[in-house]
Amino acid sequence: MRKLNLDFLRVSAALMVLIVHLGQIIPSVSIYTNFGSLGVKLFFVLSGYLVMQSLERSHSLGEYALKRAIHILPIYFIVLILLYAAELFMGLVVYKQSFGELIGLQGACGPQWLRYFGCVHSMIPSTNYALWNNKFGLWTISSFVFFYVIAPVLQRVVRRFASSLIFLLALLTLKPWGGSMLEQLFAGFYSREEELTWVVNQTPWMTLPSFVFGICVYYALREEKETVFVFLSAAVLTVSGFDFYAPELLFSILILSAERFGPIVKKEFVAGLIQNAAKGSFSLYLVNSAGIKYTVILCGLIGVKNPWLQMLASAVGCILAAYLLARYIQLPIERKLRSAIEKRAGLQRVNS
Repeated sequence: MRKLNLDFLRVSAALMVLIVHLGQIIPSVSIYTNFGSLGVKLFFVLSGYLVMQSLERSHSLGEYALKRAIHILPIYFIVLILLYAAELFMGLVVYKQSFGELIGLQGACGPQWLRYFGCVHSMIPSTNYALWNNKFGLWTISSFVFFYVIAPVLQRVVRRFASSLIFLLALLTLKPWGGSMLEQLFAGFYSREEELTWVVNQTPWMTLPSFVFGICVYYALREEKETVFVFLSAAVLTVSGFDFYAPELLFSILILSAERFGPIVKKEFVAGLIQNAAKGSFSLYLVNSAGIKYTVILCGLIGVKNPWLQMLASAVGCILAAYLLARYIQLPIERKLRSAIEKRAGLQRVNS
């Protein structure tokens, strides 16, 4: 039942990201919804912890890679294809652009979409941040994929709680230097300094420490060093005045608590809701920004101008879209792929 607590954290992170994007519909309320951006960091820390678990439970590197790929890539590519089709439709029908203009080198449906299909959009600079680095808020996918790829190497380098802390401190020390190097490399691509800052901060190198906090949590639990980790975290938070990686430290403590204490709810009905919602959390994470954009456009076309109604319609639309994607596309594909892989592995064992 401890998994229920982690499911609750997944759902919370996805809803936080949805909330921050909903707040952008009404700028005056964004000061109350900006906290939702911390949902991204919660996802990162949680992923760092869960990926180390996945590596430990996998019998081979190939098994680990297949599990990670099956979990995120099919639904990610499907969402990308749907978004591409939607952008093509909007350009041709709503904005009356020519097909050649849309698919041209700098067009909204041009070949630079390959950045997203290759999951490198946050790694490679561009001349249009909103279009080619963070379209529909998908910048984090580069960070997730980068971490999943290097996680087996990190597991070999960082094998104990003490070494995970040393690695984290080294990474935090080198992070500003790496950021400065990236700013120099990317400076020629962005005319606005704030865009340069955004894209640098969203590169996998700059987000890697958040994942490593999750690795520290994993080893703290495995070696029963939870008390030490909490004490160190509390000391850092106190000395820094909650100004030094406070979200990551607090989320790390939250994950420790989720794993050490009993389930957050006892009623089976509520537990079932949380577990089912968790299955669609990644789909919600993928579609929320695009869903809000298209809902607001649709509301405008049908004459719904009230921003609060637009916000409500966007929230309902995003959650419904995530539910449909998860239930009828993501989960069935995952099950079929897992079944096919297990069947093939069984045949290989029989033949050997």
